[in-house]
Amino acid sequence: MKARFFTLGCKVNQYETQYMREDLLCAGLEEAGPGESAGICVINTCTVTAKADSESLRVIRRAVVENPGAFILVTGCLAEMDEERIKKVKGVSAVLRNDCKKRILEFLPVSSAGVKCEGISFFQGRSRAFIKVQDGCDNRCSYCKVALVRGKSRSRDEKEIVDEASRLSVNGYREIVLTGICLGSYGKDKDSPGSLAGLLKELTRIERISRIRLSSIEMVDISPELIELFSGNGKLCPHFHVPLQSGDDRILAGMRRRYNSSAFLSRVKEIKKNVPGVSITTDVIVGFPGEDEEAFSNTLRALKEIQPLRTHVFPFSPRKGTAAAQMSGHLDREVVKRRRIILSRLAQECSREYMEGFIGRETEVMPEEILPARDNKSVFLEGYSANYIRVVIPFRGILPDCKTALRVRLGGIISGGMRAESL
Repeated sequence: MKARFFTLGCKVNQYETQYMREDLLCAGLEEAGPGESAGICVINTCTVTAKADSESLRVIRRAVVENPGAFILVTGCLAEMDEERIKKVKGVSAVLRNDCKKRILEFLPVSSAGVKCEGISFFQGRSRAFIKVQDGCDNRCSYCKVALVRGKSRSRDEKEIVDEASRLSVNGYREIVLTGICLGSYGKDKDSPGSLAGLLKELTRIERISRIRLSSIEMVDISPELIELFSGNGKLCPHFHVPLQSGDDRILAGMRRRYNSSAFLSRVKEIKKNVPGVSITTDVIVGFPGEDEEAFSNTLRALKEIQPLRTHVFPFSPRKGTAAAQMSGHLDREVVKRRRIILSRLAQECSREYMEGFIGRETEVMPEEILPARDNKSVFLEGYSANYIRVVIPFRGILPDCKTALRVRLGGIISGGMRAESL
């Protein structure tokens, strides 16, 4: 029997799909190729926004149509929050809660006798591997459903994580990305509390791994110890994705964020001062209830000061069950649309200003994609520098291993990144 996997949403979901994939492969199933019909479809959904809900439902319906007669199993955060809604979709065979993903074989029409998966060993379709080190969130931000669908913060055992990273390194992966629902909470729920910095120290000892990257981390969780570690260890990528959400203190309070704008900007300055070449990427929510022109202007000012390499701009999406959905002062859709355009334009300017400082510099890029050139005689390699600049490299000759870094010189700025030449 053949299986097909669909993943929506965050890196944690992508890791969990890989874990389920390896369970099914260990049970003797094969993964369906392009154009092949599958007997089992696993759809790992997302519910972070209303758009994510719609996209998840669209993928479920498409899987039913394109794989007639298949066993359709739906899991993930939308399945956790809206099980009855999913069960009403014609063709869905089973709905699986997040905490049952590691037991997926029990819910499928396959034999699981003797199958024991203790972590992932490869990462389908990627040259770098994601490792989930933590799940759940204790923050309860007023706009966010994640705590409702993922529960309290829970950390994996350090040895289990290190063993998984070692296994991936043996299989050729040179870059790993640590991910979690609230990554900075790692270790705090243990009887003998550990820390993210302590875990990173252990992972840097794995000889074959040359890059370790963090996914998203809250600014309040970037400790002086963590900054010091990143300032002096070449394996740790100088890149922090830190959600800002708003640059206005009144709005931040309404969001139940754990910082004010001055504290956020002060920590950004500290990071930039101590970590050479570091990039900051961020998230901003536009149109949160009560966001007036002054609050929006404060966000624009904060963004200019941060000068992020990349900014994800999200229109506020009221989510059922959250405090923000019940707040007064929801904005007109056209106002939100206008502000989103303004923020996106500023984000592009900030990105360009940051990248201009790297023109002519040498760096290493881990290729992730191979794109054909118009002349059919060469290709473009696309990947990322350690500080997360997207780099496109014209290339001729024998293609390099996509798990090996290339030495390049950065050139001009292009849409979404920089052009470079290999050295």
